[in-house]
Amino acid sequence: MNQPDVSMIGPEPLPIPYRFHSSCNFTFSQKAMLNVLLYCSMQDKLKFSSTGDMRNKVAVQTNLLQYKHFIIGTGYDSQ
Repeated sequence: MNQPDVSMIGPEPLPIPYRFHSSCNFTFSQKAMLNVLLYCSMQDKLKFSSTGDMRNKVAVQTNLLQYKHFIIGTGYDSQ
């Protein structure tokens, strides 16, 4: 783990980021398969951040594979 110092005065290590992801495949037939992906990234806010926002992100993505060649997908990203 690397926590670089981001402060101007005194020690202030960068908060550790945490990332979690999970994926699941659902097979409907030999010609169709649905993939669902969930991704979450979290990091506490920085004291000297120019925006002062939280470094959190959530993403959900679904992909439909048909006939082993044709992919249709959609997704949501919180940032």
